[in-house]
Amino acid sequence: RSPVGIEINRVTNALPILVGETDQSNNTFDNLDIGVMCNRSNVLIRNNTFQNIQTAGAQVATAAIYANGHPFFPLLHPIYNITVGGYGANDPNTFTNCLTGVYTTTNLNVNVYANTFYRITQYGVHCQAGNLGNTINIKNNTINSAKVAIHCFQNSNCTTEISLNKISVNALNAILLGTTYGIDLQEFSSAGVNSHYTVFDNKIQNVRNGIRANNLNHAIIDNNKIELRPTGTSATVPAKGIEILANSLTQV
Repeated sequence: RSPVGIEINRVTNALPILVGETDQSNNTFDNLDIGVMCNRSNVLIRNNTFQNIQTAGAQVATAAIYANGHPFFPLLHPIYNITVGGYGANDPNTFTNCLTGVYTTTNLNVNVYANTFYRITQYGVHCQAGNLGNTINIKNNTINSAKVAIHCFQNSNCTTEISLNKISVNALNAILLGTTYGIDLQEFSSAGVNSHYTVFDNKIQNVRNGIRANNLNHAIIDNNKIELRPTGTSATVPAKGIEILANSLTQV
């Protein structure tokens, strides 16, 4: 199979590259290692279907959408932007049977809005290595049956909002996926690092763990609705609504 459906490499237009149009039939990315790959580019991805982006034998998948910014000195280089989905009638993307839906890393502004994810083996949305001056917004998505619906890692000094998402796991997929998380937020250390996470108004159902916050500083976790289903692993493994680990000045 082909490794990449569309690759966008170092395109620095003021206006973003468009992948998908709202007034035409959408693109379908099927049975690839990566659907859309973006490197140091401004990109808007909307009205597309991503399906079967899965590891199969020797064919190792990465994500339906994989994007990275500049790896060094974020204040000395442009900050790139990626938007996946949107609020228009034909803006959202659909992800079905993928290893990971959206994977972003290294000094990017990230917006993931109003998409639908179903049967995700690893991460629905994964955002990593955001830095000073970056913003991450993950809002109004529907994520059904992902091992970890939303995962953020090592986004020190980045401003992150995760809100109004609907996350659930059905009973059959809970057994297949094992221990599941609705939202999992992790930093290396909370000491001296302002990890500006705001997590509110999310509806999380039928997962073993609702929200985990590890090593965050000045985070706000507020007004989320969490319903647990301790199915899929041993009954001796605890189910947790909100787990706070080594945080500093976190408000719940």
